[in-house]
Order: sequence, then structure tokens, then C-alpha cells
Amino acid sequence: MACPTRTAALIAGILAWSGAPLAANLNDSGLVRCLDTQTGKFGTQCAGTGQDGEFGRDRSHPRSTDGAAGFRFVKVCHSGEQAGQGACPAEPVLGTGLDQWGCTRDQVTGIWWEIKTTDGGLRDWNKSYTRLAPSQSGYGAKNDAAGYLNAVNAAGLCGHTDWQLPTPTALHSLTHYGVQVANNVPTIDAAFFPNTWYGANWSSLSAADSDAKSWFVHFDTDYIGRTDGTIFKRVRLARLDAYTRPAKFKVAADGSEVTDQRTGLVWRRCAEGQAWDGLVCSGTPSLHTWQQALDLAVTTGGGWRLPSAKELATLVDRTRIAPAIDLTVFPSAPADKHWSSTPIIGMPAQAWHVEFGVGEVFRTTRETNLAVRLVR
Repeated sequence: MACPTRTAALIAGILAWSGAPLAANLNDSGLVRCLDTQTGKFGTQCAGTGQDGEFGRDRSHPRSTDGAAGFRFVKVCHSGEQAGQGACPAEPVLGTGLDQWGCTRDQVTGIWWEIKTTDGGLRDWNKSYTRLAPSQSGYGAKNDAAGYLNAVNAAGLCGHTDWQLPTPTALHSLTHYGVQVANNVPTIDAAFFPNTWYGANWSSLSAADSDAKSWFVHFDTDYIGRTDGTIFKRVRLARLDAYTRPAKFKVAADGSEVTDQRTGLVWRRCAEGQAWDGLVCSGTPSLHTWQQALDLAVTTGGGWRLPSAKELATLVDRTRIAPAIDLTVFPSAPADKHWSSTPIIGMPAQAWHVEFGVGEVFRTTRETNLAVRLVR
């Protein structure tokens, strides 16, 4: 017979947090410093730079008790209740009891995340898994991501059995660009995600051109890429991942811009150098260095700016290839690397770009000429 106290606590947690995924609001980058391109040093003087650190929630909401700059998390106990509710204390400690911390909920995106342990058990931080396709031998085994997912759902982590592998966009939402990359330190808010490995985590998505390859997000280099699913990588499960739903765009009356109704961002329909002719984007995209791209956004005016790495990556459709973007929404879109406004802590000579051939996110030197798409 189930313990009445445990049953009541689980029911309370489920009622408090059940339902469909929330709107996929976008986490900011966590970057509140800007690069002085003359000295190569980062500082807090961002006004007029057009860089990532000048804009967003991380600028308006500096670090507080609920997460690093721009992030907003809450701890959730194994009962399914958040910190300070019901049997879950205001400051729960990591553990396996109903009144102990087992999950973290992102209050910006609405996504729940599992928290890793150090006890050698099922969710130990040091365990890694393959990410095989259903057609491959070994799919669903104990050391495969699908097998791990089944085990966690069978255990009812934090009172729920609908855990899933996260989308690449959901994993990317956790990336903290204010943490120095390639420094053997996980680029994530460690206060709410302890016991995190500074390496790659598998996503739910297979590559568009090969089921044998899957997408991952790296929490040290911050690289978003794809590789053979037979390689062992870490797994962090999620629930209520709103990014499983495709983006919905509303085209403006004149057709020159579109609003992503999932994030609220307004995008130019054409890459810079192209022009909307009423039917398609005509012309050839212009290429710019990183500083030229920032300057171009400033001179364009009208509130247009260079998007952050997270913002730009939301346009990627990894079910497509060459280009990895919806051509009905962004006709004639180039399958090229596009600049973001996000510089790189620890690597001042480089900045982040999004590649629209397959959808990778990586870094390149600031003097490289890349395409530009503006947002506001």
C-alpha cells in the first residue's frame, strides 16, 4: 500500500505543474559584458556597441537569488512541488527524499530539467550514453539514451513520467555565455545545475540526412553540432519542452518582415544585401566582418539589431538541410554562416555564428566575412 503522505505530496505536485508546455519564451545569453574591440578586453560599458550584452533580460535583471543574469530558475522537490510549497522547503538540499531537491524548473521557458547526482545511481553525473536510432542494434539498452529515458520515467522523477530527451533549442537555452568557454568549467548556471559535466549532451533530434547521427549541445565549447550516435555522451532529460512544437511565423502586410509567434522576435525576411520584391528576396547577400555587421545594424535604425546567438539559432530548422531554414518564410535564404552579436568570453578575437547549411552553432574570427540577418 502506498504511503498516504507520499501519495498526497505527489498529487499536489502534479496538480501544481501539470498541463501543456508553456509558450517558448527565450532565455537570454547571460552575457552582461561587451568587448572593447580596440583593447580586446571585456567591460560593462555596452551602450551603443550593438553587442549582445547591451540588450535583453540579462541586462535588465542582474544576478539574483533565482539565477544568474537573465536566467530565472526554481528548485523542485521529488514530491513535484517547487521550493517553498507544500512539503518542499524554501531551500531544499539535493537528495532522494520527497522534501529534497531533484529537478529544476526554468521559469522563463517553462521547461523542467533533471538534476544530476553524485551517488553512483541511475542519474549520476558521470554516466554517459549512446544516442542510437530505433533501427540500430542496441537502441533502448541500459547504456543508450532511450534506455535511460525509460528508466527515469519508470522511477517517476519529481512525480512525473513524461520526461523526454530535450530538443537542441531547449538545451541551448541553458547555455550561459557569460562563463568562459574551453576552460573545463560547465557553461551553465551551476547554482541550479550542480554536478554538470563540462562536455556534450545528447538531444532528441537526429540529423536530417542521417538517422545514425544526432545533435548535441556542448557545455564547455558551447558548440552545437551533430555526430555519430554510437559515441557516448551525457544526457540531461527535460519535460514540458515547448520547442518540440514548430515555430509559427506571421508575415507583415508588406511581406518584408515576419514575427516569430513563439518567441515574439521580429525578423527581416531577407538577409542584408537582398531586397524583398513582393514575392521573394532578390539579390545577393552581402558579407561583413563582425564589427561591420554591428555597425550595419546601428545605421539601419528602426530598432533593428544583430541577433544574439540564442536568438539567431531559433531560426534553424534542423529537419531541413542546405539551407536549414524554412524557405516559405525566408525565401532565397542563404545556407551560409551568419553573425550573431555574441562575443566570446576568453576568446576576444572570435564571435559566435550560426551556420544555416545544417544548423551548427560555433565560433569564428571577427575579421571573417559572414552573412547578416537583423532582428528587433
